[in-house]
Amino acid sequence: MLRVTIAEQNILIRRFSLEDAAHLSDYLLGLSAATQQRFAPHGYAANAIQAFYQQDPRLGALIAIDTKQEAIIGYAAFRQEAFQHDLQRYTTYTDLPEATQCMNYAPSVADAWQGKGLGKRLLQETIALAKSTNMQALVLWGGVQCDNEQAIQYYRKNGFIELGSFMHQGCNLDMYLPL
Repeated sequence: MLRVTIAEQNILIRRFSLEDAAHLSDYLLGLSAATQQRFAPHGYAANAIQAFYQQDPRLGALIAIDTKQEAIIGYAAFRQEAFQHDLQRYTTYTDLPEATQCMNYAPSVADAWQGKGLGKRLLQETIALAKSTNMQALVLWGGVQCDNEQAIQYYRKNGFIELGSFMHQGCNLDMYLPL
């Protein structure tokens, strides 16, 4: 658990638990349509979120909570070890560590909190968690959509390296952060 101040607000960053599913659902459903379109590792209903996290012990997440509003304002899902459906693509990248040493990472920040440093704090906490479990890289979960130039610039600024592109419901770019 970490308490930080961002934009003069007290923020709590901690691990997600299944009891948070209804609040996480509210957060996800409150995102703008544009943001929802770009974030989809799982469904947005509370029961879908619970089922998702119960299916695989390698899955986890961090949530950021605005303590004044008592609301989730940021979320970073992760999975220790690459997904089976990504392995064939990942093996074509010579710079990427082996799949068992990669943590998939899918962050989102509430629209009103974007550009205020919350995403960076979630990234820092995810990096610390990944290092504590001996991961060697963070890999963007599902890549980043090729037309999402704002996100691509954000990831580049934070040290992510482009690996290559792939097609899945449009063009996506695989990026990773060596740890």
